[in-house]
Amino acid sequence: MSRYRPPVVSNKSFGGVSKVKLSPDKTKVKVFMTRFRKDEQGNSVEYIDDYQMLAKNCPRHILDINESEKYQVKLSSDASPTMRKMTSLYPADGDFTFVFDSIMSEEGQSPAPRTTTPPWGGELVQFNAIVKFADGVFKGEKVVVWGIHFNFAPANHPDLGYILGYTKSLEGQYKSKHTIFLDNFLFAIGYYDAGPRQYLDNPLPEIDAVGKQKQHKWVGKLNKGKLVEIEPPSQLDVIEVSNDDWGGFEETASPAPEFSESDGEPPWPVEAETSDEKEIDLKSDDAWAE
Repeated sequence: MSRYRPPVVSNKSFGGVSKVKLSPDKTKVKVFMTRFRKDEQGNSVEYIDDYQMLAKNCPRHILDINESEKYQVKLSSDASPTMRKMTSLYPADGDFTFVFDSIMSEEGQSPAPRTTTPPWGGELVQFNAIVKFADGVFKGEKVVVWGIHFNFAPANHPDLGYILGYTKSLEGQYKSKHTIFLDNFLFAIGYYDAGPRQYLDNPLPEIDAVGKQKQHKWVGKLNKGKLVEIEPPSQLDVIEVSNDDWGGFEETASPAPEFSESDGEPPWPVEAETSDEKEIDLKSDDAWAE
């Protein structure tokens, strides 16, 4: 007699921009996910893969989806449809209200920046954050903000001494879009509510603590599942600090190459892709063909 062996439940997951369909009786879900692979020439090729699962193994708002819209979906890597779980589901595109959750860190360690070497050379110093939908149907769903540039440096304030400044300019000829995003993020979560901050080699633990305490709501734009813009703060709320001891530096790095691995996240920021839309007839009975 063979011994019973319990099924192995996978802790691994993967995700991507998807269309989602509910079965007529709303007990099953099918996900049509956009994936990428390399062809023989090394070019990135887009294709659609489909996955089926039980509705009871999906977030509660699965019943609120619009089948004509696209969603950022994360699935467990279980092969069996009855074991597979949808662990995350939120709109891939649009403007939404968010609230800060945390700065990502290694388990048991304080938040710290990470240095990576991109394919085009040089170094990138970045950190990742987690924000949550603040209201509506998707309230509580978490969005990872990948690759925020760690563009911090000491700036000499005539009255306050050394404060936290930036290594890339926010305006003029050397305006850095990455520093603008960083600046808007810090204002949005309330880090500058009390004015300039004292310089720290690693301000991330302080940013994490302040963001969790403030819990400000703010508006951000999602594009293909990624947070790409944060509504800038009102100019009335900005405290201008004049400092002639440091200035903006022109970014001379070459454009980032396309990242095509759909099962993971790149260690560097990736511009939103544009491609021809592939229409999927979700009303067709073929969508449920095994």
